[in-house]
Amino acid sequence: MSSLLVWGLAILLVLFILDRVPGVRLLAKPIIESIAKTLALFVGSFGLWILFLVKSTIRSHVVFLQHLTQHREKIAPEERIKADGTLKNPH
Repeated sequence: MSSLLVWGLAILLVLFILDRVPGVRLLAKPIIESIAKTLALFVGSFGLWILFLVKSTIRSHVVFLQHLTQHREKIAPEERIKADGTLKNPH
């Protein structure tokens, strides 16, 4: 994962260097602008990502507390089926 980050930063560095070269600026400028627009899109929806993370964290804690407080038969219905003897063993 860190190698992807290094490669990504190297590509950005090369693009910024090419942006300073007068003849290549026409090629590098649209690429840099598209990267900037993509970053602006992600930063603009940052609040929604925070809301998603908070909601996911709350839901996972609720499920965890349910598993701590409820009986096993309520969480795993196959235990109730095994206890009733209605589950046939395929072997």
